[in-house]
Amino acid sequence: QDEQRDGDQVEVRFAISGGSGGLKASPPVGGGSGGLKPSPPVDRGSAGGGTPAPFRLGTLVTRAGLRPAALVARMAATVGQAAGAPPIVGVGRGDLGNRDENLAFGLPFPDADGRTRALEATVAALRGPLAGRPPPTVWVGGTGAAARALAGRLADAWNGWGLTPDELAAGLTDARRAAEAAGRDPAALQATWGGQVLVAGDAAEAATRLDRWAAARPTAQVARIVAGDPEAVLTRLGELGDAGATWCVLAPVGGPAEPMRALLAAAAGVPPRHPPAGNSDGAAEPRFAGRGIGGDQN
Repeated sequence: QDEQRDGDQVEVRFAISGGSGGLKASPPVGGGSGGLKPSPPVDRGSAGGGTPAPFRLGTLVTRAGLRPAALVARMAATVGQAAGAPPIVGVGRGDLGNRDENLAFGLPFPDADGRTRALEATVAALRGPLAGRPPPTVWVGGTGAAARALAGRLADAWNGWGLTPDELAAGLTDARRAAEAAGRDPAALQATWGGQVLVAGDAAEAATRLDRWAAARPTAQVARIVAGDPEAVLTRLGELGDAGATWCVLAPVGGPAEPMRALLAAAAGVPPRHPPAGNSDGAAEPRFAGRGIGGDQN
């Protein structure tokens, strides 16, 4: 909940998505570091019937079991129809931290096996006709071994929340091993990353704001924050790309999201997309999409 109080969650494809250009992880060439590079401009042509070409909307994550699986699939189909492209649906089975929330709303909180069955049913529905065509992209989120195994067996991608590059690389290896054991192509399984980020104009300002934000929060949570000036944050995103991340979802904390978006966009050299009112030169901040917090630590 903290991420949503501190600012809108920003969905990025390494690291900014939705503008006329963006950043993505580039694969290593000749053994060198991948890092970040500008991606090709987004096609703004027609997606059928004069509709603008799509951008991607998604969830990170929707917790399996809160809604019937068929309803989740129909919701995904509706979002895809409205957006002009299938959504990315991140799914998690939840953990003990979600128990009180379920009970407060009169919902059962199954054991780990029951939550796994709910996730399997949700993913199956998202693969079926109720989810529309083309079907949504499915991520399974969670940092524990069970979540990685489920992602390898069921999903298009595994999402690890707040992980270091080394942890992400090791987790992807585990998830791909599970994919291979399930008879799937392990190389087709992607890794994605989500985490809390604090971006400031310089390192000193970032440290001050992080200290202020961290005062009433657990040390373990604070230690996972990616904080610093734009170059430092983009460097960490590049390291995550080298570790295998194809998408990053940033949850800004410690201040409003808009200034952080602008700082990252300027540092990354992302061109503007929509001209603001009264500005004829096309200068505008890129748009971002994505919202939702969830996960599975087991």
